[in-house]
Amino acid sequence: DPDNVTIYGQSAGALAVTTLLATPSAEGLFAKAVSASSPSFYVYSRDRVREWTDRYLSELGLDGGSDLLELARLSAKTLISAAVAFDRQTRRETAGTISMSYVVDDDLLPEAPISAFRAGRAHRVPLLIGTCRDEHKLFTTLVKGELATSPEELEMLFAGSPSGTLDRVRAAYSTDGKCDRGRIGGDAAFWYPSVAVAEAHSKYAPTRMFRVDQGPRLFTVSGLGATHGSDVALVFGQVDRVEKLLGAARPSASIADNLRGELLAFARGDDLDGEWPLYDVSSRSTRVYTTERTLVSDPERARRVAWEGFVGYV
Repeated sequence: DPDNVTIYGQSAGALAVTTLLATPSAEGLFAKAVSASSPSFYVYSRDRVREWTDRYLSELGLDGGSDLLELARLSAKTLISAAVAFDRQTRRETAGTISMSYVVDDDLLPEAPISAFRAGRAHRVPLLIGTCRDEHKLFTTLVKGELATSPEELEMLFAGSPSGTLDRVRAAYSTDGKCDRGRIGGDAAFWYPSVAVAEAHSKYAPTRMFRVDQGPRLFTVSGLGATHGSDVALVFGQVDRVEKLLGAARPSASIADNLRGELLAFARGDDLDGEWPLYDVSSRSTRVYTTERTLVSDPERARRVAWEGFVGYV
């Protein structure tokens, strides 16, 4: 149905979704949007990306004045190898960034998406947005180096935010004097930006927020919990076969059925009002998926308040 197109993305795909919502030329191309674990602040200024571009070209033995044909002559392997090396370098200098990302170019993307959302200039289509409870665990156990987690990296990440923001966040994530820096890094990348988008968009268009609090059994027994990507594994059944081999008669079925069912209902355009209230800044009603579906008002309120004012990099 060309009049009922829903775009859906997770992680980098979710960043594409929140960025498309702020891209004027995408107007009218979709009717609804689903964004799962969007690092929606990972969109950078023209000045920053110009500097990154010059340095990337220099990794390739080129310069800013090089013809695009010179770039096109290089092999994919060469381009990717240089990109990986360059991204590692920029992560050391500006922890918590992804250098290969979108840029505010005053044309296709005239402003940072979060600015467009807050000003009501994003496309006013219904939005379903959310994250997983343990986003960080994938990156602190298996894919290390992606998030800002060390004391020094967090200082870099919060340098552009108002004074005292990092101190508030550290306090909100501390128990018995121990700070969960891994969770801070994960929430900086995915959870807080998603909350910021939800609270801004909800003022102008129907918005619902969700959180997956229980991942597939395979994720749980491996210590990953409801980590980054566990929602995708549930929605598309990617771990069902493995879980069956491990002896689970109905692997993660209730969680997957609930999550998948409501995503499909949203895409079809079913009336969800009776079961899933809209998100707004007064109630902050959030659908939470475990073995059952529940509604929670303003989950992790103390942490959310601590994050207020955080801007990351521009």
